[in-house]
Amino acid sequence: MAPAMTAFTIFQLAIATALPPLASIALMLLDLKFCFSKRNYWLWQTSVGVLFGLIAIFGTEFGILTVDATMNVRDAAPLVAGLIFGPQAGIIAGVIGGVERWFAALWGRGMFTRLACSIATILSGLYAAGVRTFILEDEQPHAFVAMLVGFVDEVLHLLLVLFTNLNSAQLAFMIVKACSIPMVLCVGLSTGAAAFLVSCMREDRLHRTRDQVQVTESVQNGMLVAVVIAFALTSGFTALLHNRMSEATTMSLLSNTINDVKLDIADATHDRLERTVGIVRRQVGSVEAASDEELARLKEVIGLEEISLANSEGVIVKSTSPGAVGMGTKDDEAIANMVNTLNSTWSQAVVTTCKTHNSEGVLCQYVARNLDGGTVIVAYDVSTLRELMHDDVKRSAVNRHIGESGFVVMADDEDELLYHLGDNTVMEDAYSKAQGQLVDTVAASEPGTLLQVEFMGDTCYVMGGEAAGYRIVAVYPQEEANQARDTSVLIGSFAAIIIFAMLFTAIYVLIKADVVDGVRRVNARLLQITDGNLDVVVDERTSLEFAQLSDGINQTVDALKQHIAEAAARIDQDLEYARSIQASALPSVFPPFPQYNQFEI
Repeated sequence: MAPAMTAFTIFQLAIATALPPLASIALMLLDLKFCFSKRNYWLWQTSVGVLFGLIAIFGTEFGILTVDATMNVRDAAPLVAGLIFGPQAGIIAGVIGGVERWFAALWGRGMFTRLACSIATILSGLYAAGVRTFILEDEQPHAFVAMLVGFVDEVLHLLLVLFTNLNSAQLAFMIVKACSIPMVLCVGLSTGAAAFLVSCMREDRLHRTRDQVQVTESVQNGMLVAVVIAFALTSGFTALLHNRMSEATTMSLLSNTINDVKLDIADATHDRLERTVGIVRRQVGSVEAASDEELARLKEVIGLEEISLANSEGVIVKSTSPGAVGMGTKDDEAIANMVNTLNSTWSQAVVTTCKTHNSEGVLCQYVARNLDGGTVIVAYDVSTLRELMHDDVKRSAVNRHIGESGFVVMADDEDELLYHLGDNTVMEDAYSKAQGQLVDTVAASEPGTLLQVEFMGDTCYVMGGEAAGYRIVAVYPQEEANQARDTSVLIGSFAAIIIFAMLFTAIYVLIKADVVDGVRRVNARLLQITDGNLDVVVDERTSLEFAQLSDGINQTVDALKQHIAEAAARIDQDLEYARSIQASALPSVFPPFPQYNQFEI
């Protein structure tokens, strides 16, 4: 069961959640001032890994004990180290935290989840390193991306707890259910907060404008929004569907339980009536041999309301109630039904399906059986029969279980309770009072209505019914009733998160390989062209679009080269014209004035 979230436990989780972001700020300030990461990269990675490994150990040792596990934020440390400071730091922190978690079970930090938690912590470091290297291309993540990475990692952790403890699936589910929301939220928030705070400290992020956002970032943001919306819609629909199915299953279970109790009462009633009429039949022998004195004696000894003998025509010829003598199948529908059933089916005994009044106006339950020379008919006063059936009905209530902790409460017309104490025998008075209130609450509602009622501090599903003058209440604790629903919703949500994360990764990698990398290669060629190297050929042909783009760029470059050549040719021609004009303005005959020797040109 989930631990009580007191102010102290909330403080514990808050401190563990805040440690990775605070450590990230301190390390980033040191690196910005002293440039440790550039001076000695491996020493820096090792130091960061060890520091966050110690933070992971803190998360283990100061986690919140629950069942046989520890609620903690340990995985945030290797995630932050790997995503923000480098893959090597994440791996080192994950190994330190995972190894310590394995040995921490020896001093009481949760033996049941020892294997799963140790492996999960190491995998957290590897997961962060992989995301940093292959998805983020050694860039620091956005806060939203880092937060989702934390969510996915913790979901994998909890699934690992389930898969490594299939032999104790119920206990494993209890642990996962108790820890899932706090651990997933805290790890995601811790990782996202660390990424956000570090990004605020980076100058390149501070001075970047919206127009400078990379294609990869736009793809990430768009896909993340789509994935989150798809997950919310899928999980919401799944939860709604399972909730409706759970309610329908609970209603069916409680309704079937009430019907089973009714059948138990009916069967017990039939058995008693059949045994009684069998005793009377053996004592009487035959219609002719029976005497009124013998019938009266049997009536008193057994405690019956009436004993009657009918001849082969179905007419009562002897009875402890004088008013019944002479009545037959034509006079009494109940007698007619019993006699006709006996004659047609050769049944050993027939019990009336409804209670009827005898000749003296007493409400009775009848049973008939074939007798030598006719039929013997026995009637119990309904109130007397109920008293005789009290122990049988009580056994039906006490022995009836619904699931593991559900039960049945019954009350008669005098509000005497017939119930199952379960494990509360010490609190019998309080338990009895609570069940009495429960019966009264259900009695005020329509039979067959599913209600949610507080019972002994627990919320329970209850449904009421009536049989043989008894009020029947089926009680099923809500926690147990919803366990199958909660399991399905939790596992389904975890599976959806993993599937969407895998789809996101696969689509992003494909888009990056086919589109983003292609754009980068084309841009690299264009930079060479703009630098003046017109002999560069763009040959990106990973898709039809890139092939068309490459051909278009090459054609543009060829056209540009042609225009440049034509322009150069025109310039040469213009220079030649200018040269001719300049030459024509100068004398072409030397010496120009041979007859004069006073000057020279």
